[in-house]
Amino acid sequence: MKFIYSIPALAILLSTVDASPVALPRVFKRDLDLTLTQSQCTSSESQASCSTSGSSSSDSCCVETEGLILQTQFWDTDVAGSPENTWTIHGLWPDKCDGSYNSNCDFASEVSSVADVLQDAGETDLVSYLSQYWLNDDGDNEELWTHEFNKHGTCMSTIGDDCYASGTASNTNVVDFAKLLVKTYQGLPTYQWLADAGITPSSSQTYSADDISAALQAGFGNEVYIGCSDGVFNQVWYFHTVQGSLLDDDLVKIDAVSQSTCSGDVSYPPRSD
Repeated sequence: MKFIYSIPALAILLSTVDASPVALPRVFKRDLDLTLTQSQCTSSESQASCSTSGSSSSDSCCVETEGLILQTQFWDTDVAGSPENTWTIHGLWPDKCDGSYNSNCDFASEVSSVADVLQDAGETDLVSYLSQYWLNDDGDNEELWTHEFNKHGTCMSTIGDDCYASGTASNTNVVDFAKLLVKTYQGLPTYQWLADAGITPSSSQTYSADDISAALQAGFGNEVYIGCSDGVFNQVWYFHTVQGSLLDDDLVKIDAVSQSTCSGDVSYPPRSD
């Protein structure tokens, strides 16, 4: 049944409703289907990375051979269209257990456009989300997406082409890479964790690097990497190991392996208008 209100009646009805928006971080406002492809590994085959059980002799589809997974974020101050009160995505990186890394591991698996792959797969909502939160500070956003997948995504052993069931659509690993990136990023609200500790962007105030580290450790539960350039705080890296395949979506938080590059008092500038 439809209810039809006159304009005055509608105005009275609306006046009784609290129109105040719910204060949610923008990063959580869009509902996305982030379901990953089902892993082909059994529980006995799925092993922990960076452990004695996850040895080089293990099935590389069932244990991440590089070892670590980092979700990395930017604080850029001059990128047009940056979302409010939210750090943006840098990438999802498979580092070795000692913090070193390989890159561009499989040229045959590289793609010319991550955006085109996602669009062809019908992932239009995902593309829209990435266009808001995965921003390039020096060029086209989609160039950054493709660069990140080709450099880092091709080094993720458990989403290699041969880890999928026969008949799986080509480039499904690209879709899974993007979905896993977003799922991980959404669970790491850097801006909010800092704000909870009274650390917000300021054009006049500086903050202790130790206080920044402590605030993020309180939120994440483990030590994080914080990065600075010329005394400006602008990067955060969150470290994980992996239980089984990345398709199992079982990342285990760990302390940062890399040494932070912030020290003393650092600036955390606001974004440009």
